[in-house]
Amino acid sequence: MAVLDAALSDDPFVTWLVAGRPSARRAYVELMLTEIALPRGLVQVALDGEAVVGAALWAPPRSFSLSAWDSVRLMPRMLSIIGWGRMRATSAKLDEIEQARPPEPYWLLTLLGIHPEHRRRGLGSALLGPILARCDEEDSVCACETAAAHNVTFYERHGFEVQASRPLAPGGPTSWSLWRSPAAASTAVPAPVPAAED
Repeated sequence: MAVLDAALSDDPFVTWLVAGRPSARRAYVELMLTEIALPRGLVQVALDGEAVVGAALWAPPRSFSLSAWDSVRLMPRMLSIIGWGRMRATSAKLDEIEQARPPEPYWLLTLLGIHPEHRRRGLGSALLGPILARCDEEDSVCACETAAAHNVTFYERHGFEVQASRPLAPGGPTSWSLWRSPAAASTAVPAPVPAAED
């Protein structure tokens, strides 16, 4: 969890979501790990020796949406992360992002982060590789979002294409929705390419 917290400390989407509060960012990472990735998804890690220096959190097809009960159960945690005063506007923007995802079934990259001290070594590309290969074998679509402009280029190198974009707040960062179809495998970079997210 500490590695993802450090990796996301400069992420525009997470910074917007938590209104720049480090404690809320840690709570968000914990929520994604304990309620989404570990019980129902897939977590891949990048190692430097025995130390974890990066992670990718994936939600397999039809696994990301929460049940009505889970939504109610997790509401207090979401309120503490987003804040009461920002909940309505933020929820509307999150709904807009969700509506820009492809029709099921699809794999969703929910988080990808490399510790700042270990970036630009190809680790982000290495973390993407196994699931992208699986999607190609299974003829599956995968999707992700980013609010960092330099990450758009990174994902495009791996066959993703921008489908939609929207400002997260007036004067704030832009969020891009990207999809990758199995056909994109022929145009993707065949080997890890160090980039900003790497």
